[in-house]
Amino acid sequence: MSNASRHSHPAYASNNFEVTGEHGNTLTAQSGFRTVESGINCSGIGTDEAAEHAILLTAFSGLGVGLSVGEMYGLKCKIIAPNLPRPPYFIHEMSHHVHVGNAETFPGNLIDNTAISSTGIITEKRIEMEVAHGGKPTIVSIIRHTDWNPMTSTNIEFNIEYWCRPVRNLLKTQNLFQRGREVTINGFITGYDRTRHMIQVDIMAISVCSGPENINNSNPGPGTAESRTTRGGRVRLPRLAEILALTQQSVIPPMGATARAATQPPPDGRFAASSPAKRAKNST
Repeated sequence: MSNASRHSHPAYASNNFEVTGEHGNTLTAQSGFRTVESGINCSGIGTDEAAEHAILLTAFSGLGVGLSVGEMYGLKCKIIAPNLPRPPYFIHEMSHHVHVGNAETFPGNLIDNTAISSTGIITEKRIEMEVAHGGKPTIVSIIRHTDWNPMTSTNIEFNIEYWCRPVRNLLKTQNLFQRGREVTINGFITGYDRTRHMIQVDIMAISVCSGPENINNSNPGPGTAESRTTRGGRVRLPRLAEILALTQQSVIPPMGATARAATQPPPDGRFAASSPAKRAKNST
């Protein structure tokens, strides 16, 4: 799905990813989007189908610059998952990756540890009664995301399914899930619906987006070296002379000036005594 008129509602994921193979159609150009194969390890949400679900890691880079097969990398990626039979794209910045080590010796647990942070519009909502939560209702919502796809230079729409369990810190937030509402969500990817080709998320936190607010412009005061905002909204930086004047007021005197001040006579005209005998004589 694509719609160029929608507002941007992106989804971002982060984890350590194992590179399992190279994507053959990205290896010829001198520069462009380089894609490698990877996966997300999920225990299954609402099911017991634990599996690794295929994804494609993509970044813009030059020839010979990329992620190596058999290695682990810490990445933060933009999700492009258009609910199609092919694996979703996780787009990252090649200059911002952390080489964690070899995949065979990596000791960490990757299952259900792919974090997601997203903003979107709630389009569907249903209730699931899960035995694991004592029959209390679980709110399952489908949220529509819209984001720019740099590989096709178009906006892309896709859906992600979010599960809000009746746990202690989320029970009172379940009424926030209303159709048409814009929300920001943090959670972890714990499943993938193979029928609908849809990522499934276990929610950790939700916030309702309030939209724009009217901000009152501050009244610029005289004699300050602070940034000021004009009535039209333009930021007016402080003049350099003001900054230098305030800086000079707080500068510590140089060592030479301190030494000269120490040799000046006191207000009563006498020099400071330089020995105990002179100090005793002056005291008389």
